[in-house]
Amino acid sequence: MTDRTEPKQYVVAHVREAIAHHPQLNELHIDVSVQGGKVFLTGVVGTQERRQALTEIVRGIAPDHEICNETEVAEFPETTGAEEIP
Repeated sequence: MTDRTEPKQYVVAHVREAIAHHPQLNELHIDVSVQGGKVFLTGVVGTQERRQALTEIVRGIAPDHEICNETEVAEFPETTGAEEIP
């Protein structure tokens, strides 16, 4: 766990490591920054469940920080089977 007295780089490194190694997430395309007692998360995740899990995991690592999860859930176009080729 980190607190607000830790250097920003330390908090960012801990959050990135936790995100990359957590079995529920394993998300590598998340940007992390810390400003004024807030942890900002940006990027794209695969599902809404992963987005919510990301917030909870980061909150556990940096409980003294406000978590600003600005990630987006990837949208994949629905397919209806074999598409016709003109």
